[in-house]
Amino acid sequence: MIEEIAGGLKNALERGASLDQAVQSFINAGYNPVEVRQAAQSLSYIPQTIKPANVSIGQQSYQTSQMLTEMQQAEKQRISANMAQSQANQSSTSNNFMQSQRQNQSLDNRLQRVKPKSKRGFLIGLLLAILLLLVGGLVYVIFFGQKLLESILGA
Repeated sequence: MIEEIAGGLKNALERGASLDQAVQSFINAGYNPVEVRQAAQSLSYIPQTIKPANVSIGQQSYQTSQMLTEMQQAEKQRISANMAQSQANQSSTSNNFMQSQRQNQSLDNRLQRVKPKSKRGFLIGLLLAILLLLVGGLVYVIFFGQKLLESILGA
């Protein structure tokens, strides 16, 4: 739709209307103002070369310099718009990076709290296993101590 509007705006410019007049005419005709302005903005980067046949060389030179000035202004606007968008993207990227770093730090903090518990649990399990072996050995010696001594001493 924007391309169609841009074509209509271009036709209006070729017929001698100013860009502002053409934009207002399209808006008054019921077109979406946002789309009309986007189409006008896309046309502002294209040089309009409207030269009547009976224009003198001095007037052509003036018109050429005026078109050059308009093109430079349009280019400056486009560059500043791109810079503003780039800065906004950098800002959001920076915010996302900072947020992910905060999330990573909180995850690291949680993991650090969990690590001592897992080490403590492993240590408790190891001590319980050793205790069970010692208690089992003591029970074996109590019940089968005589047989153990006979088998060791060979008597």
